[in-house]
Amino acid sequence: TLFLDEVGDTPPEVQAMLLRVLETGEVAPVGGEALQRVDVRLVAATDSNLEEAIRDGRFRAPLLHRLAGYELQLPPLRERRDDIGRLLIHFLRQELDRTGEVHRLRAPLHGAEPWLPASLVARLTAHSWPGNVRQLKNVARQLVISSRGAAIAQVDGAVQRLLEERGPAATVPPSAEVSPERAP
Repeated sequence: TLFLDEVGDTPPEVQAMLLRVLETGEVAPVGGEALQRVDVRLVAATDSNLEEAIRDGRFRAPLLHRLAGYELQLPPLRERRDDIGRLLIHFLRQELDRTGEVHRLRAPLHGAEPWLPASLVARLTAHSWPGNVRQLKNVARQLVISSRGAAIAQVDGAVQRLLEERGPAATVPPSAEVSPERAP
């Protein structure tokens, strides 16, 4: 399986090579002269509008038709607000596990404040997330790094600036507030 990330940004000469490989099932190894038969499953991703790129002459229609054997449309994170809390907890759990502090996500004892306040989760849920899931993952990493040893998650300058940005559709549905103990 070969994963092509951001295939919409592929230069025209590489598009021609990909198209030839997809048509023939053969590649020419670097430095080699004989073609080799390959059996490859190709998965490609992009956030580019490929139809628009074809109209503008930036992407080859035949390549799109070969790549579109099975197409999944995944809406941007800002259109899947219910996923933000779950993904945040998942990424925080990964990062906290690396630092040996995954216990921070457990329910607090006897009325103590949780390490991750619901108000912070709500603010993160309301963000427009132009960088989608990768950006959310990086924010989770920043929260963990800036909060080492702190009783409550600390918002550093970079995350604070991010939270102050205004983007499209910043409404927070009630179900978006996920507490650590309810997270998957």
